[in-house]
Amino acid sequence: RWPESGNVTPKLLGHLFPVSFGEASVKILASQNGIHEIPTGSNTGPQIDSYIRALGFSPPAEWCAAFAMWGKLEASSQLKLGLTAHILNELCYGDSVWVPNILKSGRDRKIVDGWRMILVKPSNILPGDFVIFWGASHVGTSTGKQGVAWEGNSGNCVALRKHSLSDVTGYVRLVKV
Repeated sequence: RWPESGNVTPKLLGHLFPVSFGEASVKILASQNGIHEIPTGSNTGPQIDSYIRALGFSPPAEWCAAFAMWGKLEASSQLKLGLTAHILNELCYGDSVWVPNILKSGRDRKIVDGWRMILVKPSNILPGDFVIFWGASHVGTSTGKQGVAWEGNSGNCVALRKHSLSDVTGYVRLVKV
């Protein structure tokens, strides 16, 4: 059984100490800071297209969820956890780049191939949790601080953003069960 904290001891990004799946995904997403759409407002660009394609979709597309999910896939690959685009899409009812499906999956606690999304109380957030904003129209990846997230398609780029807590609809954690 994989603990919710997801601690493992990997060789990841030059570190040799316990790091969680969530922390790994945050570090990977942070490495993309400043990546932007080309041209601005197009929902496309070389790196952005790779986030979208990693989930099995074709660009251009709104890409906030694709960016968040891509971070999970990259962390899983580095930590050898076996998460795939197929699993993410199945967890999200066939569409992992549609933000409302992330929230629905967390509410339903659906399990696919040993992975589950769960809702998390704001007092229990961890780095790597999905942050759902404005109903369910945008998603970012939590740094572990309430309202602070790495986001794709935020001002047409990847950026670290701080939001009012009233903007946050909920937090969803992806766990191996």
